[in-house]
Amino acid sequence: MKHIAHRTCRGFTLMEILGVMAIIILLIGLLIPAVLAVKRHAVRTRARHEVQGLKEAWLSCQLKQHAFPPSITMMDSNAVAILRDANPQGIPYLDFRSGTPFYCDPWGIPGTTVGVYRVALDEDNDNQVKVGPFTLSASVAVWSAGPDRIDFTSDDVASWK
Repeated sequence: MKHIAHRTCRGFTLMEILGVMAIIILLIGLLIPAVLAVKRHAVRTRARHEVQGLKEAWLSCQLKQHAFPPSITMMDSNAVAILRDANPQGIPYLDFRSGTPFYCDPWGIPGTTVGVYRVALDEDNDNQVKVGPFTLSASVAVWSAGPDRIDFTSDDVASWK
């Protein structure tokens, strides 16, 4: 009688491999929304900091110049030039990214007016600014239309909120 040697094969079965892959896919599926939420929060935080920085820059400009420049409604090239260059001491009121003609929010398109921060300045020194449908008791208001790019919706980032 011949003795037949049985070889045992060590390794993973197809079911074990598929089970591990399913667990990995499930974990990735749970992780992606959390990472995206953190990214959205970081972008909103950046916008909040930029709004506050712009507000402080305009207040500094008004303090040094004793008045706000007329007809500023957005952070276009004219407003950027005022805050970058029009300081008698030669110190900019706010640092800007070099080469940008507009100061865009994080959702804007650089080099265009899409997503440019909006500004309302108290030009008549009555400590009130008109911001769309609102009248605020402030000398400066700065805001971003947010990711939907529509003013005065719930996703706006504003200096008065």
